[in-house]
Amino acid sequence: MSKQMVPAASDQHPIMIMLRGGLEVSIETLRLAWRMEELGVGLRVDPDDAALLVDRAQLLTDDDIKLLRRHRPELLRLLTYTAPTV
Repeated sequence: MSKQMVPAASDQHPIMIMLRGGLEVSIETLRLAWRMEELGVGLRVDPDDAALLVDRAQLLTDDDIKLLRRHRPELLRLLTYTAPTV
């Protein structure tokens, strides 16, 4: 039986996860969202201008802020996504 090779993720080729209903996001974005949840940092979308809002931002490190900026488009898609009912 052969082993399947899983390619390493890179900035050019991130590992993508497809959620129920077809939304595709990178595993890095999901991990970032989970990390924010663990820290007690709320992420939400401003209904007026679709900006990413961060609650309790004082808990973030400089690296966290860089990651939030880098993954902002995917986080916005994730936060506004409604999974279909099963």
